[in-house]
Amino acid sequence: MIHPDTVLQFISPEIGYGVFATRDIPQGTITWVHDPLDQILTPEQIRNMPGIYGDPLARYTYRTPEGNHVLLWDLARFMNHSCSPNCMGTHYGFEVAVRGIPAGSELTVDYATLYMTPEEAFDCYCRAEGCRWRISKDDAANLVDQWAAQVQVGLLHIGEVDQLLFHLLSNGHLQRACGDHGVPYQLSLRRLF
Repeated sequence: MIHPDTVLQFISPEIGYGVFATRDIPQGTITWVHDPLDQILTPEQIRNMPGIYGDPLARYTYRTPEGNHVLLWDLARFMNHSCSPNCMGTHYGFEVAVRGIPAGSELTVDYATLYMTPEEAFDCYCRAEGCRWRISKDDAANLVDQWAAQVQVGLLHIGEVDQLLFHLLSNGHLQRACGDHGVPYQLSLRRLF
């Protein structure tokens, strides 16, 4: 589920729609949590679908480490790529704001973090400082340490802000994410309870 302080807005014919903040979203805010309404599709299910579903599946799903596709039910499926994203995912079914997102700004992720396959590479026009211009599966190996540091920063601030989606986290996922990124779990709980 996407953070409730967001809205869908049309950007351009080339990009389509994006998800924008309706209020300031502070660094450390949980911006998305996987929830039961999201559909998980196995590679076999994808292979058995008629070809007409190919484009929507490519556009509106992301891949898990296990190779499943996740079709998001809400506005989260419209989050666009940026080479300098303000939201980063964890391996535990949630994303966190890695810097503050001012009201009116677009929420973005780096698509290379979503377990791309070689044939999913694409040219990038995000215009972010440091744009890579070509996004591919290889980016994951080159940027994993940078991404981990960004997630760590977000997790360090998670207990400092109101968390409207905290109740949707699966049991133990925040604790495991904190452990993976060297963030004391007790620190992350400061304002959560």
